[in-house]
Amino acid sequence: MLRCLVSRTKAKLFVLFSLISIIRGDCGTPPKLKNAVCETNVDAVSFPIGTVVIYKCLDGFYNIHGKLDVTTCLSNSQWTDVEDFCESSCSVPTSSKYAQPNPEDAFRSYFTAGTTVTYICRRGYDRIPGVSPVVTCLQNNTWSEVPVFCKGKSCGDPGIPQNGRAVILTDLLFRAKVNFTCDEGYRLIGSPFTLCLAKSNTVKWNKEPPDCQPITCSSPPSISGGTYDGEGSIEKFAYNSTVTYRCDNDSLLIGEAFIYCTTKDKTMGIWSGPAPECKDYSSHHPS
Repeated sequence: MLRCLVSRTKAKLFVLFSLISIIRGDCGTPPKLKNAVCETNVDAVSFPIGTVVIYKCLDGFYNIHGKLDVTTCLSNSQWTDVEDFCESSCSVPTSSKYAQPNPEDAFRSYFTAGTTVTYICRRGYDRIPGVSPVVTCLQNNTWSEVPVFCKGKSCGDPGIPQNGRAVILTDLLFRAKVNFTCDEGYRLIGSPFTLCLAKSNTVKWNKEPPDCQPITCSSPPSISGGTYDGEGSIEKFAYNSTVTYRCDNDSLLIGEAFIYCTTKDKTMGIWSGPAPECKDYSSHHPS
């Protein structure tokens, strides 16, 4: 069984061999079909009786109606009738991030002009009322535009941490992200963001709002020959609170008398500077 023929013989030689093939009872060149080629190229101008030639459609064309795709060389040196069977088709419809073709419409391998395909919303999206989800294969073998007929489901209020706030970056719909921040003087314990994700047939925030806990400083350094406010009675000092150092007797205070509780990383409390020192006044002012 031969599967194809593409003759590269010059015109005069082609006519000569065709006449010879008729005399011998062979068939000449197989019929040419629109939008189809033989499965395998074979250089020949004469085919013996019983030769079967099989055709295949060009890319983008299909044997939509299941017509005969072979021709056979008969004893009368004629090929059996074979009609054009390849028709054009739209490509397989594509999916988008929010919708996909209904499997019942898209299971086929070809789509002739006028064929319609219905899209369905993906998980996490809802239909927009009044917008058709149907696309059509046009005469130029392209699909009509897929309309935006789905919108993300809403996760609703993500919640707000006490002593903090929620920063809505886009919206509260499927795939949205919300960041959490704490007020000044508070540190964030938990996730700094939450995502609106699909869960079963609905959507839900994947994280709860975090806690915002007060930033505190441990007791400031003690100094020799002096004290500070609250020394011995307060273990943790609130953010932004200030302590004042004083020297005993007539000692001279060297350095800043005031330091306050602050932070550099918004997590740990630190004092704004080193503690001062108390020096004997007489050592700095000799008589």
